[in-house]
Amino acid sequence: MNSITKRSPHPAEIRRTMKLAAPVIIGQVAVFSMNFVDTVMAGRLPNKEVALAALGIGGAVWSSMLMFVIGTLMAVQPSVAQLDGAQMKSEAAYQTRQAFWIALALGVPYWFLCQFSEPLLTAFAIDPQIVPHAVGYLKAISWGAPGLCLVLLLRYFSEGTGNTKPTMFYGVAGALLNIPLNYVLMFGKFGFPALGTVGCGYATSIVIWLQFVFLLAYVATHRHYRPFSLLSRLDLPDFNTILGLLKIGLPIAVAIAVEGSLFVGAALLIGRLGPVPAAAHLVA
Repeated sequence: MNSITKRSPHPAEIRRTMKLAAPVIIGQVAVFSMNFVDTVMAGRLPNKEVALAALGIGGAVWSSMLMFVIGTLMAVQPSVAQLDGAQMKSEAAYQTRQAFWIALALGVPYWFLCQFSEPLLTAFAIDPQIVPHAVGYLKAISWGAPGLCLVLLLRYFSEGTGNTKPTMFYGVAGALLNIPLNYVLMFGKFGFPALGTVGCGYATSIVIWLQFVFLLAYVATHRHYRPFSLLSRLDLPDFNTILGLLKIGLPIAVAIAVEGSLFVGAALLIGRLGPVPAAAHLVA
């Protein structure tokens, strides 16, 4: 009889894995906490049922495109990791610069979807009380859509090189900045008008662009990235390389989008029932 020797994971391997995973976990928790803060603060607005419902419906439309963007740009991470492991750092940087064109191409329709979302909400027969507030929120947050695509591009590049700390840094910083920005723009403090859910959208857009500036500065100055020379030039589109990245990213994007569409669809269907059910769905 053959015997199988079971070997416990080496402590060093566990430490290396946790060193990579822990910052990603913290960063993701920080990102989700922004949604929690938005919900709590929207619940303190004068017409809280409509505000929460608009945030839920607007967030569903925003997330529908976000899931596709995330999946598509996730191709950068394994591509960079493979090339970095093969000591082909210049090629890893080149592929990331090509992915920049993908990020831009995704950012434009993302912005367009949010700017012109009213026909979509009308087609889903969303309660008329919710629609103008949800549309206002989406128009405000749409200005962060291109920036978010660039944030994800730099995040996946950094993670592909084995440095996951920026994911934690920008996630935590964004969560902390979101609170005062929401307070000022939603409730009209320090001379600013009270914008309600629209202010929440603008706050998120500002946070996204600040996160992009932080990541760009971090990648440009940190010694970890110097061998890549990522920002040394801007390459023209190389459609063969772009196609190769899309062959990896699009199947991931479709899988994530199909799975997430169940939650998005549920939010939109509940939005037909009125502000109170839609608000309750967001809080739950």
